[in-house]
Amino acid sequence: MTEPLPTVLLVSQTPDRDAYGETFDRVSMDLEVVSVSGRAGARRKLRERPVDCVVAEYEIPDQDGRTYMGGLRLLEHIRAEYGDLPVILFTEIVNEDSVRLATSAGVTAYIRDTDEEEAFEQLRYQVESAVSRRRAERRAEKQARINEIIRDVTESLVRERNRESLVDRMVSELTRNGIYSEAAFVAVTETGTAETVVSTYETLYSTELRETATESGEVVTRERDDGDVTRIAVPVRFEDTVYGTLILDTGPELAEMERAVLRELGETIGHALHAIETRNALERRERELSEKTERLEQFASLVSHDIRNPLTVAQGHVELLRRDHDLEGLERIDESIGRIQRIVDDILAITRGDELDIETVELETVVADAWDSVDTGDGQLETGTLPEMQADRSQLQRMLENLFRNAIEHGTPGGDTDVTVTVSVSDGCLVVEDDGRGLPQDLIENPFELGVSGKSESTGLGLSIVGDLADLHGWTVAVENDGGARFRIEGVTVQEYPESA
Repeated sequence: MTEPLPTVLLVSQTPDRDAYGETFDRVSMDLEVVSVSGRAGARRKLRERPVDCVVAEYEIPDQDGRTYMGGLRLLEHIRAEYGDLPVILFTEIVNEDSVRLATSAGVTAYIRDTDEEEAFEQLRYQVESAVSRRRAERRAEKQARINEIIRDVTESLVRERNRESLVDRMVSELTRNGIYSEAAFVAVTETGTAETVVSTYETLYSTELRETATESGEVVTRERDDGDVTRIAVPVRFEDTVYGTLILDTGPELAEMERAVLRELGETIGHALHAIETRNALERRERELSEKTERLEQFASLVSHDIRNPLTVAQGHVELLRRDHDLEGLERIDESIGRIQRIVDDILAITRGDELDIETVELETVVADAWDSVDTGDGQLETGTLPEMQADRSQLQRMLENLFRNAIEHGTPGGDTDVTVTVSVSDGCLVVEDDGRGLPQDLIENPFELGVSGKSESTGLGLSIVGDLADLHGWTVAVENDGGARFRIEGVTVQEYPESA
């Protein structure tokens, strides 16, 4: 965006003094020249509008028409009211006293008006230098104020816990110190429509401007019709998520550094909004998990007491009937009760998720105990010399029991149990494999998913528990068919490795 022309206030004795009024025609600079006569006219114009430089004669009249050292009095007034605003005295009156007094009062330059080209060259140089310096100082002051506002806004964003209060505070901070006369935040809803969340504007702003900023991802500006105000649209986004647009009104100038700061502010706001959304989502997730955990604990209690106890009673009656009567079907009833008890144990293992008690265990002993706990029928267990390893003993035994049961019940066609299961440790992996028929193809693709089973009458809990318990230990389980099924539990910590077979 092109900056407006520098403004020079030209102060002379009378408004119709043509020779002095034509001064800047001879300076040949792109300037907006505002001419006034006398100190009163100069003071009034300085109150009305911003000026980049003042050029005055040494003798200009006051309100009473006195001209003696009027330019010097104007200089003293400007220094008192406007600080370092450049003031150049361009006059025919040049003597030692006038130069000394003007220098003491802080004149920017004192140039003799000789109506020669050299004088106008000097005036051109001094005006150009003064205007450039003044504009640089004003931009620096504005940038410092903007940086301070941005810092305050950024600090505020960190403290906010919800979107509404964050946006409200942001707009308040941006307009509080007068750098931006108006501000608004237009959010993008979940349906993709625009929604004004908070605004200081009395009328609507340009939809086209907002959409351009959102689509381009860049800070976009438009001058208003009056030319005195620039409207800015700042995209607010985090990575690929667009949260909305920040709309601001500022003066006619927008430095590139300010544009860069606003772009960074848009990213900061987007990051803050993303953090709030993430935090809220985590809090909702924690509440949901807490509710689910409570329901699971209630379910586990129900399973543990209200189902296990009747099963124990039923199993006791089966034993009494078997002792006193030779009835057909008692064996099958006993097997069914045993299967229900295993399902109950599996469900409790999933729902309770007990913490692990890691210790050094003798793998050979755990394997043997797990094998003895499973109805292996005619199945055979083969192991080499097994090492000690770090694990929760009871949970490791449960894992092995489920793997052994899977091999015996699913490993051979027709339910035959003449399968051989081999347990070994190699290269940091605990390997359990059998020589059965292997896992069905649809099962091997996702064997640990809850409810997935190779048999219609199976619950699918066994292998799911294997996967869960491995995860709790920090292990991973790889499954493959190689003649039979092979489970490789990777990441185990062993104390010593077996000798090579």
